[in-house]
Amino acid sequence: MRSTLSFRLICVAIVAAIACGAVGCGKSEGNAGAPRSEEVTPRPSAKGAPNFVIVMTDDQAIRSLRFMPAVRHLLGGRGMTFTKSFTTTPECCPARATFLTGQYSHNHGVLSSDPPEGGYAALEDRDNILPVWLQAAGYRTGHVGKYLNGYGVESRGSDPSEVPEGWDLWSAPVNGTEDRRYGYTLNIDGGLHDYGEDARAYQTDVFARQASAFVRRSAGKRPFFLNVAPTAPHSEGVIPATVPRDPRPAPRHLDSLEGTALPRTPSFKTPPGDSVPDAIVRRVERGEEQTSISMLEAGFLGRSESLLAVDEMVRRLVQDLRDTDELADTYFIFTSDNGFLLGEHGLRGKDVAYEEAVRVPLIVRGPGIDAGATNASLVANVDLAPTMLELAKASPERKLDGQSLVSALRGDDSPARKALLLELLDGREEFQAVRTKRWKLADYASGGSQLFDLDKDPYELKNLAGDPSVADTERELRQTLRELSDCAGASCR
Repeated sequence: MRSTLSFRLICVAIVAAIACGAVGCGKSEGNAGAPRSEEVTPRPSAKGAPNFVIVMTDDQAIRSLRFMPAVRHLLGGRGMTFTKSFTTTPECCPARATFLTGQYSHNHGVLSSDPPEGGYAALEDRDNILPVWLQAAGYRTGHVGKYLNGYGVESRGSDPSEVPEGWDLWSAPVNGTEDRRYGYTLNIDGGLHDYGEDARAYQTDVFARQASAFVRRSAGKRPFFLNVAPTAPHSEGVIPATVPRDPRPAPRHLDSLEGTALPRTPSFKTPPGDSVPDAIVRRVERGEEQTSISMLEAGFLGRSESLLAVDEMVRRLVQDLRDTDELADTYFIFTSDNGFLLGEHGLRGKDVAYEEAVRVPLIVRGPGIDAGATNASLVANVDLAPTMLELAKASPERKLDGQSLVSALRGDDSPARKALLLELLDGREEFQAVRTKRWKLADYASGGSQLFDLDKDPYELKNLAGDPSVADTERELRQTLRELSDCAGASCR
């Protein structure tokens, strides 16, 4: 498909020029997506290798996919949906570091989103990550959106003008403004650009324009890797009291889901019982105000409506790939860094071992994947880097804990993983858990365990830890958890 390179370069240049005129990817956005120095001194060729486009949302619960028809139909309907996909750590920064390294949190060193044990500064060997490995294999790389928490925050020792290693195009929020939909600052290829309050500055739409420009300007040259990380549906936190939604949706989407009911599963607002670990009881007590019905309903609408712009972004990027004749050569991956609870078990947030926090969407469209396929294997964000490296024929410089999903994507043997480690090691409410297809055992550092038979109890209402009727199962799971708790490389698989 790249044999007609010269003709396609002319066509793509014309299309890109038209696109930039339409979406405003000129000086006001730092010429995001424009060719940089690597075009003058090209890296080794990776001719014939596939492209990768990743869209990773922030704190998205699986249930909200129902509001994203483009994701479901253009990606899921033409690709594979993994129905048992997890984040190994249900917190933003550790999860994103796992994506970049293919390692568990206990190996890459990012234990939370905040210092001293977490954040951007905690990532060990920051120039030894996925985009660097793909660059070495001849890829053009681009990042648009949220990076690791604490990146570009001077008070945390991070230079707002720094462009991390591995990225040919760079656009990321700095100065702690990543959660804002308006009034944020972007580092675009080393230059700082402030965005105001007008509708055109809506964060997701700016990222969509930048991602679109990158695809159109990269097409036909050499394989590319684009990581797009909108902050939606993460809450904004502090916004004017007159604003009816947190987070704010794009103006065109405000009230578009008005009247949609807040989901109430059997675990909704369930008060903690005697068998609930103290760490969770404390979370429920601290969050009573946040879990009032009115706040949960407003948060549900804001989060759901904010995803509509992300869905439009996905539709636009699929069209960009189609227009530039790159769609057939591209693996398009949609996922989230972690899940989110909105009232389940009396909680609002993440950082716990419940399914709503650790389950994440994972949908992949690309070459060799059957349309509308599903896969029920245990998979996780730790598997994404190994998968892309195998497809790109690129070599990592770290010992990877995850396993490639290539065979599963091609409809062959599914991953043989029988158990998956889940962990939160942030020094506050730590836990480690083991998840099999049927069972979950979680041990909290401050005391208490939870054991759930997910076949019989999918909403995790009955804690079986210590129940004599499942003593053998608990013993086996605890042994598996001990084996995985400090695993590295192949021992994690």
